Amino acid sequence: MTVQSIKDLINEKMLSSKCDKEYYETNRIVLDSVIKLTTDDQKKLFDWFNEMTLTASYGYIHKLKGNFYDMEYAGLEKNLSLANDCYILAYQNGDVLGLANMATICQNKKEYKQSFELYEKCIQNYSCPTSQYQQATLYFRGLGVDKDVDACIKLLHININNPLSIKKTIGYTMHYLGYVYNTQHKYTDALTWYQNALQYEHYESYNNIARIYSLNKLVNNESNFIVALSYYEKYLSYLVDNNMSTTICLYSIYELYKKNKQYEKAMEWLLKGEALGCNMAIHSIGFAYDFGYGVPQSTEKAIMYYNRSGSVESYWNIGLIYHERYAEIGFTKPNYTMALKMFQRAYVMYKEENQIDNMELCALKIKKILTENYLQYVEQIINIPVDDKKIIEDFEIVEVVE
Repeated sequence: MTVQSIKDLINEKMLSSKCDKEYYETNRIVLDSVIKLTTDDQKKLFDWFNEMTLTASYGYIHKLKGNFYDMEYAGLEKNLSLANDCYILAYQNGDVLGLANMATICQNKKEYKQSFELYEKCIQNYSCPTSQYQQATLYFRGLGVDKDVDACIKLLHININNPLSIKKTIGYTMHYLGYVYNTQHKYTDALTWYQNALQYEHYESYNNIARIYSLNKLVNNESNFIVALSYYEKYLSYLVDNNMSTTICLYSIYELYKKNKQYEKAMEWLLKGEALGCNMAIHSIGFAYDFGYGVPQSTEKAIMYYNRSGSVESYWNIGLIYHERYAEIGFTKPNYTMALKMFQRAYVMYKEENQIDNMELCALKIKKILTENYLQYVEQIINIPVDDKKIIEDFEIVEVVE
């Protein structure tokens, strides 16, 4: 849609204070169209919003202004305070989604109790399907209210049968219902709702169905591999190249082939992921070369891909090569300098991720290198950055000489 056609649609259908199914459907069309506009065209639309609110106070226009601040459209910086001010004006001027979006702002700010109460107000007064869905997620996660999976499921069912719910909302809700059942290990129910979501064009459900089959959550048989692969490929056909979901799906297909010990096919999917810049794929190519899965074993190529990945697991693996498998790369004894460097990098990254067990594994490796080679490496300890020195202090690996 063009800027003018969006304006015409808003003028025709969205400037009254009615809140029926057509309102929710038209709002979805408007938002989906705004996303597709260029930044310059979004700016033109935003200027029109400002002009409209100078002459009259239209609730829906205020709501859209809030969306622009909230979602960073038209080159605007994200500003939840301005967005919330717009949503308040929207609700005061009869726009129901203004109230729902106020609740979402609170949720994003982790003010969960207030968020829950605002969603409740929107549900009780307006049967708002958006609020029903969001409140169900709060029940499930125990945010702003005691965790209550049964209340979550009940509210999701109410949302699906809400006469105001549009097709996209129902698809999201069915998918989430499948997810909830999946977490409760009710895989048959989960599969049913994921399949229902597909009828409403919620294609992410293909991915979740594939995972149920790939992990043998129903019946453990050989056909699960074929079924899982078919669902992953269907999901992939709906995705846009170079986005995160595409790379994750490619990686999932790789894992499926690897699990089935079809290493050469697995490598084909890894290379597709690498072409899209998938870091997990790059690390896994290094792993494949490291152990000869689907390619001739090459420790040198493994190190090259591990370095390209720069992941914490890659640094750990390089450290092991230099410390324990040094002969594979032409050394007659461990390369302690490189091993120490890699284990330190891994330690710092594990620390950032709060992976305590892996931090301790790195610390033990560092301790082994430093204590066995104390005189040789004490000078390096003195000169390494303060954050890395903390590794030694935290685990009392060796006395730090100042």
